[in-house]
Amino acid sequence: MVDGIPKQTGNSRYLKSAIPSNISFTDFIELLRSGNFPIDWNGTNIAGWDRLPTQLNAETLLSNEAGIFIDPDDPPKTPTEAFIKLKELVGEGAGLRPQLLVHVETGAAITATDGITTLRATGTGDFVTISLPNYGTWSVSAVIGGNTTNIERVVVDQIRQFKIYLSFFEATLVVTAEPDAIITVTNTVQNLVETAGHDGTAEFTIRFAGVQTISATLDGISSSTVTRSVIAQGQHTATVLFARIHVSVESGATVTAVQGGTTLTQASDGEVVFLLPSIGIWTVTATYLGEVDIRQVNVTEHQSYFIVLSVMGYVFGVEWDYSNPSTSLRRLTVENDPDGYVTVNITSLPAPAVGTSLGSSPFDEFYPWSDMDEFNVSGNTVTYRKGHPQFSRTLNDTVVRIPRYWYRVVQDEATTRIRYYISSRQRSGFSVHPAFSRGDGVERDYVYIGKYFTRNDGAVVSYTTSGTNAPSQTYDGESMFFALMFASQKGARWWMWDAAMWSAISLLYLVEFASWDIRSIIGTGYQVTAPTSGAVQRNGRTDAMVYHTGREDASIMQSAAQYRGIENLWGAANQYLGGVIASSNAPTAPGTARVRITLQPELMATGNNLDTGLDVGTAGVGTYANRADVPTLHPWLIFPHVVGVGAAQNTYTASQIRTSSGIGENTRLVVHNGLWSHFDAGAIGVTALRLMFLP
Repeated sequence: MVDGIPKQTGNSRYLKSAIPSNISFTDFIELLRSGNFPIDWNGTNIAGWDRLPTQLNAETLLSNEAGIFIDPDDPPKTPTEAFIKLKELVGEGAGLRPQLLVHVETGAAITATDGITTLRATGTGDFVTISLPNYGTWSVSAVIGGNTTNIERVVVDQIRQFKIYLSFFEATLVVTAEPDAIITVTNTVQNLVETAGHDGTAEFTIRFAGVQTISATLDGISSSTVTRSVIAQGQHTATVLFARIHVSVESGATVTAVQGGTTLTQASDGEVVFLLPSIGIWTVTATYLGEVDIRQVNVTEHQSYFIVLSVMGYVFGVEWDYSNPSTSLRRLTVENDPDGYVTVNITSLPAPAVGTSLGSSPFDEFYPWSDMDEFNVSGNTVTYRKGHPQFSRTLNDTVVRIPRYWYRVVQDEATTRIRYYISSRQRSGFSVHPAFSRGDGVERDYVYIGKYFTRNDGAVVSYTTSGTNAPSQTYDGESMFFALMFASQKGARWWMWDAAMWSAISLLYLVEFASWDIRSIIGTGYQVTAPTSGAVQRNGRTDAMVYHTGREDASIMQSAAQYRGIENLWGAANQYLGGVIASSNAPTAPGTARVRITLQPELMATGNNLDTGLDVGTAGVGTYANRADVPTLHPWLIFPHVVGVGAAQNTYTASQIRTSSGIGENTRLVVHNGLWSHFDAGAIGVTALRLMFLP
């Protein structure tokens, strides 16, 4: 330090005061005499010094570097603390020595050895200081009542204090984050850091029972912070999540996510994933050859948010001549589309897989089909996508994602034709499918259908997992009421699937395969051990399949099947549709029923209230249909209408509407089996349920 030498010219320092400019001399003197004169020290005037002094501050009295050198784990903050720590480092007349600071419970016998020298001490419940005579690797442990702590090894290679924590408690905490994430676990004693492996997990040994605080960083971006109470030995788990936006958009588009002055940019290969540095509202924009699509995403917590953008606007369509008994539909092209909507020509046929063979479909590269995939739902949140190390069909509920799309149905009575169109983006004349917009003020980018039939755990909570038995009883109106209740009890976003979800999937199938006869093209989807036994087999028979569409083996009658990952969407087991009720028109119109639906799951009902739901028209019940009506207000509803001549399970729609007894005398609960219903009579009698998840 340097002493200053002022010039004694009366100008070595500056003062600054906040006194008013109009103060009187009398008031000035009074402020001085009373000790209330306001003044600040305003720095040093260099011109008033022959030699400037060293300024006194924290850095000149005790620098950070000096504090860290004395004790890297707990640097002293004042000179007094520094001298105390230096005194602790000085042995009895032997000069400075390295030291171990050992923390263990009171009364424990501590042993520290480097293989040459063995030192002993007794635990106090706080840190015990052990001065070391040698450099090298020291092993430290403690014993009490016949129990031994963990053995800690420390490399002593300089004069400083080394802190060691010993504990008679040991538990394992497995934390799931993301591959290569830096995960931190802290408690009142420990601060543990590990890097997650390729599976996104890291394992920690917890030596001190209590609340563990867990967080992670990835590329400098922080995850959620969670706590776990670890008070028992054994294995514990925790998961931290990062805020992400998953953008599905056509390949070649440039995608940006903007919040304030932060802009993230990626080129799309079909999907873009942004790791977000902060929560809040992000504006996501996709551009391609002058076309733009924009969406705002309100990121309120650390989790994944899924949105769909489209800059190319694919439109596909098929046409059905309902005067022709064939189950085939004509694929529309840019050249032959009477309405001029189709933008892409499909020149090859889908090829469903058999077993583990590879299937194919020209629609695999086009949205929305390209964005359908399996996901897990955990804690009422969509989590892992198929292919993620933590994805599991047996441990978690498994669903299939259905991306938002727009549709149009055109009926031409003069030519007895109906045309079904699907668009990947909004356009004039098209409407978003009601599976995604249900009149509740929310337009969803995705909805999710249970991959498997539902099972009930003690008739309370419903699951959609592999390896479980699906329900095999016949449901009447009363038991259906409880089934709806159990589905809603699973969580605020869980419901039994309904007509809107069924229609969204059926339109995707119709446009892709251009045929009503799903059984002959993909497989029968039977899920009974014998055609008449009524015994439902376990979920997951298609799990071994590599491709998303096809049947499990070459057998036709007994082979489970799947469409885009949805197992046994059709087959021997009937499946109830929530929110669909058919009220018998007998005796005025025997064999027909008035059908009503509701799009809001919370309004699903099984009662005989004709005012409940939307009246969508009259349908024939229990007889194969040779045409499908287009309800004026609900054209999305593929609605088999019985005319009767020549209709069978392999002609026209190859479908029928079937019902099951409801609570009211003339009320029936509509069941679905494929594109409405088609199965061999000997297999009737088994009824199943399926869940849907609406984010």
